[in-house]
Amino acid sequence: MIKLITCDLDGTLFDSKKNISDANRKAITSLKETKFVVASGRPIEGVMPVNHYLGLTNSGNYTICYNGSLVIENDTQKPIFEKYITGKMVKIIFQESQRLNTNFHAFKKDGTLITNEKNPYTAVEEKINHLEAVIVDFNDIDDDELFLKCMMVSSEEKLDSIRTQISPEIVNMATINRSSKIFLEFLNKEANKGMALCFLADYLNISMDETMAIGDADNDRTMLLAASEAVAMQNSFESILSIASYITDDNEHSGVAKAIEHFDCK
Repeated sequence: MIKLITCDLDGTLFDSKKNISDANRKAITSLKETKFVVASGRPIEGVMPVNHYLGLTNSGNYTICYNGSLVIENDTQKPIFEKYITGKMVKIIFQESQRLNTNFHAFKKDGTLITNEKNPYTAVEEKINHLEAVIVDFNDIDDDELFLKCMMVSSEEKLDSIRTQISPEIVNMATINRSSKIFLEFLNKEANKGMALCFLADYLNISMDETMAIGDADNDRTMLLAASEAVAMQNSFESILSIASYITDDNEHSGVAKAIEHFDCK
């Protein structure tokens, strides 16, 4: 029996208009014995409205955010798992971003979104996460300041082209994943959605044999590999479809609800 489901948002639970279908909502709110956990690259502010809509804000509910850098209790928003990168590391990645000619965002420990200059992608980040970015000089960041993640931000084509050009030093120091077509993210080496899922299952005394993960993109890969049942959306990246134990319908046709029904989650 599945006792824990971790589920991505964008491209998975959300349709293309960032809405949750009635079928998806009904399937999730009907769960009694199975715990449903949103697992997103978004910050807390970008996930809590979803938790409210799904009735997941009371004690005993949790969220995986920042692509696994943080796991929080939904009622208190207190972290129970947290992995950070340092200001020194952010500055190294920022300089690499400058060399590769991409835009750059970072999330501080307190959730503040910062950038060296606003760009069209900043507006996307601000809108989906209900935040306003602060402009800073990254060269002035303290080496010991803590961050949840940083991102190279650009067009899909640009990020495709630079992915293999990132210096080995950075590849070795960070977890790197593509959370969307326009965001290439850098996290603590010990942070990803898979590690967060494993932590949460252990925290809740749930066997990994009783877990299911649902996703569509590169940043969901570790979560799908960790779970007993790896559910890929029909609209997933090819690399995600290839590791799925089950392929559900796409995000425009309530694929999450159909996965919950397929595995008879209760």
